[in-house]
Amino acid sequence: MIHLGNDHIEIELEPEHGAQILSITAAGSTANALAHYNWRSPTRARDGHRYGDSGTDWLSDYRGGWQELFPNSGAESSVNGIATPFHGEASVSEWDVLERTSTSCSLQVGARTPLTLTRSMRLDDASPCLFLEETVVNDGTEPADFVWGHHPVVPTFDGSRIDLPACTVDVEPTAPGGLDGRGGSWPHVPGSSGTTVDLSVVNAEPEHRLTYQHALAEGWVAYRPPAAKNTPGIAMAWDLETWPALWLWTLTRTNEFPWFGRASMMGVEPNRAWPFDGLDGARTRGQQLRLDPGAVQTSWLTLRLLTDQFDVPVSFVGRDGTLTRTITDTPSGT
Repeated sequence: MIHLGNDHIEIELEPEHGAQILSITAAGSTANALAHYNWRSPTRARDGHRYGDSGTDWLSDYRGGWQELFPNSGAESSVNGIATPFHGEASVSEWDVLERTSTSCSLQVGARTPLTLTRSMRLDDASPCLFLEETVVNDGTEPADFVWGHHPVVPTFDGSRIDLPACTVDVEPTAPGGLDGRGGSWPHVPGSSGTTVDLSVVNAEPEHRLTYQHALAEGWVAYRPPAAKNTPGIAMAWDLETWPALWLWTLTRTNEFPWFGRASMMGVEPNRAWPFDGLDGARTRGQQLRLDPGAVQTSWLTLRLLTDQFDVPVSFVGRDGTLTRTITDTPSGT
């Protein structure tokens, strides 16, 4: 494990398995802003228990946290006859640690295609912020396509709130979770019972739902749990040119493999493409990223831990981690 920490925030990540982030806590606290579970079952594909397809293998290893999806996001696809696995091989591969200090690290991973992803992570000296700066390089001699996303999940509670800028909502037909499938404008969309559902308010009743928020006015989101739960929230800002969509994936006590009724979490996921049909589908819609030989794609993402003022909506998150709260409409360091 790699542990990053200062007087404001602590991060734990696992370079040997996707460089996934397992916990984000306030300094000195054990309350994790991410949903992460230490289940013994199901048996993990990484331990040699393969299930026959990359999607089930990926899910068998999944315990929550925050994965990076590259060079694929969603369903298994293929490039020149080579399978690009469910959610991309980078999300489960071992990453090389290039540099490491107590408050920063740089990691790198290759793909099955001639692409190399480098992620630099650093903590802010003055606030509970994590800054990611990333680079993708095409090491080959032909153009290379990919899709890319981030997959952090947070614990869900009745009454949690999601703040987002104006956007359009599409509904994943295989996981409508009480919606009638028509989508609409954030946050109100038609429900399956004829009522209107407010997606900005979390309902922790059992459901499996995936919605795609796109045509975002700005690239940011905030998740505010109830103060009584003593769990920090998060605010994120990201490069909207690279990740023009936000997937909201709600999985609450449903019985599918691998959760078996044990999980209560929401994915808050900046993503390149939508819906869930991976690089193959993204190519048909022109949503993929394409790098010429030797070309470089850079991007960034900022996460800020929220530890108070859970009842005050967020109306903007900046790349530097500053917040605008609706109640004052002025930048806040909270």
